[in-house]
Amino acid sequence: MRMNAQLATTERPRHTAALVLILLTGLAACATTPKQVELSLTEAPLEIREMQTRSFDDTTEPQILASAIAVLQDMGYSIDEVEQELGIISASKRADATPEEKGRYVLYALDCVLGSCTAWQLEPDKQIIELTLAVFPRQGFTDSNAVRVTIQRQVWNRAGQLSLQQPIDEEQVYQDLFTKLTKSVFYEVNGL
Repeated sequence: MRMNAQLATTERPRHTAALVLILLTGLAACATTPKQVELSLTEAPLEIREMQTRSFDDTTEPQILASAIAVLQDMGYSIDEVEQELGIISASKRADATPEEKGRYVLYALDCVLGSCTAWQLEPDKQIIELTLAVFPRQGFTDSNAVRVTIQRQVWNRAGQLSLQQPIDEEQVYQDLFTKLTKSVFYEVNGL
């Protein structure tokens, strides 16, 4: 009898330890794993950099920075930070991200009537467009600077969750910005 009691007490911790191990393994299997970051690029990095960069001859860094601040403010951006010593401007603007399709509201109403209302909450609502502009001297050239602009947007849904974060890589956006910046730099350099 004494032998059976000792066996029972030594096997109980083993059974308990095995049960705990099985439960922890099961919980680990149920845990969600973060999505893997996709490292493939949609365009060649050199093409993207060329689209985001322009050269300005016979201009100084302060002239370009002053011109860029004026252009960005005209475009509705708030200047968040200027690091004049580094030649960097950070700017952002808030914009509406609500789709323009009016027929969606009927679907949202039907979704709410059925008791869910989740489709409406997941709808894009607000977005912040962040822009960084860097001015740097062109290597091998005197009195010549290059300007590189990167733009990204963050979209929040109606539930207040970040639903999308992506770079803006539409060439027309950069062309329009650089056209305005070129005119502004011309005015700044010539004192107009």
